[in-house]
Amino acid sequence: MAIQFKEDMRLQTEAGPDRVILDLSQVDFIDSSGLGAIVAVMKQLDDGRRLDLAGLTPSVSKVFRLTRMDTVFKLFPSLQDATAAEVG
Repeated sequence: MAIQFKEDMRLQTEAGPDRVILDLSQVDFIDSSGLGAIVAVMKQLDDGRRLDLAGLTPSVSKVFRLTRMDTVFKLFPSLQDATAAEVG
């Protein structure tokens, strides 16, 4: 599933905007392969482009904190918060 996710994200983001927001509000569980897939998506974005994450559920947020990935990604409470945020 993580491999398919990476491929789908590559196709969706290859000619996209400078900022991509991944809404995780429907994700109740993430393991190391899912986390690795999200990191891989971030790395395949061109320089100057960024991947922000929104709507992390408590269990997913905990994994991001425990792995310190909360310092790698900009996290937003909701998709609405992410889209409203000023990006600098």
